[in-house]
Order: sequence, then C-alpha cells, then structure tokens
Amino acid sequence: MIIAIVFTIIYALWEAKGDYEEIESGVPINHVQKWLTRATIAGVFGFFLWGLFQLLAIAMLFSAVFRYDLNRRRGMNPFYMAPWSNFYDRVFYSIVLGRWLNKGEAFLVERNYYSGEYTEDIYDAGKVAYVVEAALVVMTILAQ
Repeated sequence: MIIAIVFTIIYALWEAKGDYEEIESGVPINHVQKWLTRATIAGVFGFFLWGLFQLLAIAMLFSAVFRYDLNRRRGMNPFYMAPWSNFYDRVFYSIVLGRWLNKGEAFLVERNYYSGEYTEDIYDAGKVAYVVEAALVVMTILAQ
C-alpha cells in the first residue's frame, strides 16, 4: 500500500512538471491522450502494487497531487480546475453548479472568469474535488 501511494505521488509530480513545461513552451496539450496514458500507467502499477479495489483511490490521489503541483508551478490558486479541459473536472463543476456543465458552456465559464464577469467562485469545483479525492483515499487506507 505505501509503495503504491509513494509511486502515485511521484508519478503525478513528474507528469505535472511535464505538463507545466509544455504549457510554458506553448505546446498544445492533448488532454484525452494524456489522460489515457496516465490512467493506464497508474492503473497497471496501482493494480500490481495495491490491488483491484484500490484503483479508484490511486486515480483520486494522482488527480489531487497532479492538480496541486501543476497549479503551484503555474502560480495559480491550488483549487483551480479548467472547466473545459476534461470530463472529470466538469463533473465537479456540475456538482457545484447543481446542473450538468457541457463542454461548450465550460468555455464560457472560463472566458467569463478571466474577463471578470463570472460571479460564482470558480475555485469551488476544485475544493469539492479535493474533499472527494481525500475522503476516498483515506477511506481506502482505513479499510485495509
């Protein structure tokens, strides 16, 4: 269990550094391809190091560490989540908004945020995500 947790944290930090470098150099990010690659690598190692039923906790731990480190490197609020970048982030935006946020609407949320027109706290989705991710990881550890 400890090896799986340490591996996941190190892998998430490594991937966040890579994304940061690509963003800074202007390289477009293929979110779907990166997500599939990361899910495969973390899933395979998580399965062999911890077990099948703990894969969701590995995914949640990876997501939280990756988000925090990427935002830190970019000088952004640690709770920031791009509402347009992927389905996972839009799930948490939808929880906060109380309705499903489709991808087209997500671009509007982001644009309005940067223009100062967005009145809701754009960081609430990140706060909810961290709480859900932390709770699932802690519950999984306690169930061992």
